[in-house]
Amino acid sequence: MVDEPGLTVFSSETVPSPLKTDTSKTNSGLESLSGRSSSVYSNVLPQHKEYLRASLELMAFLGISAGYYYGTLGDPKWYEFKSAGESLEARFITGDAYLLDNNAWDTNVGHIAAGTGYYLLSRGNDLSLIESMLLTLGASTTWEMFGELQDEFSINDAIMTPFGGFAIGEVMYQFGEFFQHSSHSIPNQVLGILFGPSTAIHRWLDNDRPAPPAHVDKFGFTTDAWHRFRLYAGGGASYSGDTHKYSAESEMGFDFQVVTAEKYGKPGEASTFYKDGVFNEMALDAVLSGSDVVDFRFFSKTAFLGYYQQNILKEDASQNLEGNSLFVGLGSALEYYSHLFSEMREEDKQTVCDLIGPSLVADFYHQGAPPAGGCGHLSHFFNGATGGEGVL
Repeated sequence: MVDEPGLTVFSSETVPSPLKTDTSKTNSGLESLSGRSSSVYSNVLPQHKEYLRASLELMAFLGISAGYYYGTLGDPKWYEFKSAGESLEARFITGDAYLLDNNAWDTNVGHIAAGTGYYLLSRGNDLSLIESMLLTLGASTTWEMFGELQDEFSINDAIMTPFGGFAIGEVMYQFGEFFQHSSHSIPNQVLGILFGPSTAIHRWLDNDRPAPPAHVDKFGFTTDAWHRFRLYAGGGASYSGDTHKYSAESEMGFDFQVVTAEKYGKPGEASTFYKDGVFNEMALDAVLSGSDVVDFRFFSKTAFLGYYQQNILKEDASQNLEGNSLFVGLGSALEYYSHLFSEMREEDKQTVCDLIGPSLVADFYHQGAPPAGGCGHLSHFFNGATGGEGVL
């Protein structure tokens, strides 16, 4: 536990063990590793792809969504289409059903949540990243085309549902795998279910649970994968130049990172092509004033489908790491932000989804200092914003 000005911080991070001095090359040549984190966890389970179960679960998800949609429709005078035939004609013949978006803000956010659910159901059935993306895209398109027949086809939803769902879902899946492959403590079990609900339920139904790992840190987290977990909370006061008043505020949040490259942050050489999410991060920050959420930020990103190489040595005398690592691949991210203008009682909201694009992560180790480096991500992005109580 660390104290910072105005904040109390709990932090956990993977630290290379002084006993592990192996600097041999981990892979002979370029190797492709995929599947259920088979490249990093020593207690990994055999993979059993359940295509049928995944399809049935997605169909059930869509069925429940349709029941809610048609059970909560408002006055028919607000329907865009009066009949299914009229809607299908506009979708497949005239093309009049297509527009950017006309949904309320909460509905758009709900589509991203649905996309996350589609993706987690697919991943939880041992499907690969690409297979899960394709199923998520298929489920999203099916819903937009045939599920919401009373509404027009939203181009915004067709983009944000699969891509936003992937940017959140892959990170949640990798976090769930980390906690489920850590010690069987109650906190790890709770976090494993929270981040990987589909996987946890399937493992319970199949009676197929990872054995306790051979090496854990003082918190019971596996040392097979690099991690950095940071929780913080604090309080203070803010001054408004508009109202000329001070107000008490509290802040809380977390920043979690998990890296599934096998040797990342440890001595050794590696040259590997990864298909799954390798660099995964999720962060949340909330500032509260009384019962109002003044500022709220949620962020999720993953780097995947790329080449990772490293050459890191550990000096015998100082035990310091020397060397570098590099990942070049693809990346995707999603950020949600809202701010409450207290003097106007209006809320400004924005969601930005970085669609898939090139991603680079580099780290340099020297003389025992924390690794210095940086990351870059280049992609097209899709932006949803609303001022006050407007709609997208």
